[in-house]
Amino acid sequence: MNTSYCLRRIGLVSLFLSIFSYASAQTSASLLGADYRTPPPLPVAPGQVVTLFFRGIGLQPNASFRNASTDTSPWPQQMAGLSLQITQPGLDGPVAVPIASVRQTVECTGSGNDAAVCLLTAVRVQIPYELAATSTAVLKDGIVAPVAALTVLEEDRPSRSFQIQPISVNGHVITSCDPTWDTTLEAVCTRTAYHANGSPVNADGPAARGETISIFAYGLGQTSPPAVTGAPASVSASLDPPQSVRINFEALSNAPSWLPRHDDPAPYNLPPVTPRFAGLSAGQVGVYQIDITIPMDVKVELRCTSDYGPNLVIMVTTPPGTETVPVCVGS
Repeated sequence: MNTSYCLRRIGLVSLFLSIFSYASAQTSASLLGADYRTPPPLPVAPGQVVTLFFRGIGLQPNASFRNASTDTSPWPQQMAGLSLQITQPGLDGPVAVPIASVRQTVECTGSGNDAAVCLLTAVRVQIPYELAATSTAVLKDGIVAPVAALTVLEEDRPSRSFQIQPISVNGHVITSCDPTWDTTLEAVCTRTAYHANGSPVNADGPAARGETISIFAYGLGQTSPPAVTGAPASVSASLDPPQSVRINFEALSNAPSWLPRHDDPAPYNLPPVTPRFAGLSAGQVGVYQIDITIPMDVKVELRCTSDYGPNLVIMVTTPPGTETVPVCVGS
């Protein structure tokens, strides 16, 4: 065979393999979002129940998906082969993060869609109460200095550290999606207040003036006495300080219960009301209860019906913003 032909053929094969290798190889790039500022570290509050989303976590060693949950407490520190820990200056070593649920879903199509790069892993956790709220992360020599760091371990193999920002309060009124852990984009997640017997405050069961109703939330921070991470709360654990939640009423009708959290639009048309109780709900892990008495002098313009919807809105304001909870008050 002609030597020059062989060299040309080898060269073409090498070029083809190089192009194929370049085209088939994928980087570990991951889109974090879009904005006009650098994304800040993830804000979390001590005691907050929140879902952490990870890309790049593989299947379990037996090739099964990482799907598990617990109905008991205290919550375990390892589930489906995963564990998490947080380090922060001032703490004596890493702090374990309690886990309630793990769920793994496929984001890619076609063959090989069970590779780690194609898996979205959701881990529902409680942020440890041991964390201390700190100031915002600052740049040091062009690098964001970590305020606290989160590490996820797969079968005890640690990932890189992810920066988080512990803040005192990161309030979130519990919605209809939270108990079922529905995190899909198309989900419509409504907020609801409840009577003392646990029934919802709505057109079929309106609240009376002078009645105390309850709203439930995550992420309201430290309590007095201090709560135990991952364990059910005591009924006597109230917010510390109690001023971290402000309650206002707005006489609005037809208000939707799924509006996103927004900046505080004060002043409101009714004066603020001090909650009768704001703290952890007994027997629950990381669930806060806000007891509110409907003022005797509250005025509503419309009767609350299934056609007209709610006739009063409760504004729950915490440092991150305001969330609206529409309710029905009887005439």
